[in-house]
Formats: sequence, C-alpha cells, structure tokens
Amino acid sequence: MILIDSFSHEHAGEGGLLDWHEEEFQRMGGRDAVKMTAWIKPKMSHKAMVNRLLQVNAHLLLCFRAEEKVDIVKNAQGKTEIVPKKTLTGLNGWVPISEKTLPYELTASFLLTADAPGVPKPIKLQSQHRPFFPLDKPISEDAGRRLAEWAQGGLGESGAHEASPSAAAEASPPSSDSPSPLDLLIATYGRDEVVGAYKELFPNRDGSPLAEEEIEVLADRLRTPTLEGAQA
Repeated sequence: MILIDSFSHEHAGEGGLLDWHEEEFQRMGGRDAVKMTAWIKPKMSHKAMVNRLLQVNAHLLLCFRAEEKVDIVKNAQGKTEIVPKKTLTGLNGWVPISEKTLPYELTASFLLTADAPGVPKPIKLQSQHRPFFPLDKPISEDAGRRLAEWAQGGLGESGAHEASPSAAAEASPPSSDSPSPLDLLIATYGRDEVVGAYKELFPNRDGSPLAEEEIEVLADRLRTPTLEGAQA
C-alpha cells in the first residue's frame, strides 16, 4: 500500500501543473492566444505520470485537498447571486484540488466534508463497488477489506457483481487518451443511467453536443439519486 498525502501538490504546489503552465505561458510571450498552447507540456507530463501510476504493482491511496468555489450569477429576477460552483468532480461547491480528470482514473474517488466526517460523497463509484461504501456511514476497515478481496478477483462478499477484467475494462475510460466529460460520466454511472438522465433533462434535444454547463447539470442529476438512495 502506498499512501500519498497530499497529491494536490502535483497540481497546485510549487512546481506543479499550474506553476508549469504559467512558466510556459510567460515563455511564449504571455499573450491570450498562447494560453491553451502553454498547457501542452504540463499536460503531456501529467498524462505520462498517470500512466506510470496505473502500472504500479501496489495499491495506491491518493489524498487530495479540496477548496470551496463559487460562481457569481444572475437569478431569474436579474439580481446577482453567489452560488456554489458546479463541476464534474465537485459537490455543493467543494472541488478537489487536482487535474480535473484525475479522480476518474482511480478505482473509486470520494469527497469527505466537515459536515459529515468520514462519510463518502462519491465522485466515481461504480456499481460493483457500491456495496463496499455505504453512503450513510463513515468509511470503515470493512470497506478496505472488501475492496482488497475484489482486487484479488473475489466478490468482496457483495455477491452482486463479479469483477472480471473484461468488465473492468468496459467500465473504465481508457487511460492512454483524455476522455471527454461525457465519457467520464458514462464510465462512472453506466451508459443506461446517463442516457436516462439525458432524456429526462433534455427531452427535446436534437442530438447536438452538450455544452460544458449542460454536462455539469447532467452530472449533478446523476449524482443526486445516489446520495438520496443512501438516505432512504
């Protein structure tokens, strides 16, 4: 077992992705036109690091810090409001400090917030792992034991899903490419659940691609039933 605390430094620490991007941005002249290009080297290095991590012959536990983020928006009456920021990896404005797709590369990832110490709020929790992590109580040693059993090819005593390599490959986004936000949602919740939520939220959609804000609404809709189901 390798535990890293805190992996957020890879993103926001000294010499991390944000610093590297700023260095590249200034090296290229500091013009808005090169802001996206300045991400090429940092992102390539980050992707190589993730690929190496996925090949490590050990169990990895990555801890991240989180920060509270807000958006300033206009409400229906035209008044300015400050609301919790909605992101694919955040909940109620709390967002992990990391590269935005990294939590989806992990077997499972959760937010732990001060209002419910130790109680997991899922970012990525696939169906075969849901019995290991009840969402109405703190994560326990039993969760680790069952996850270890599953990793060795067992059922983790859930009896519901067999963890075959082919099923795991189908359920997870490819690590060598950068998955789209929609791909990440499908990998986390399953295609049927994503399609069902899509039809519910956008019944008159003509099939055109979703905007980033719409994908965040879709992610929020998919996350809500999971949390409510734990309280039922």
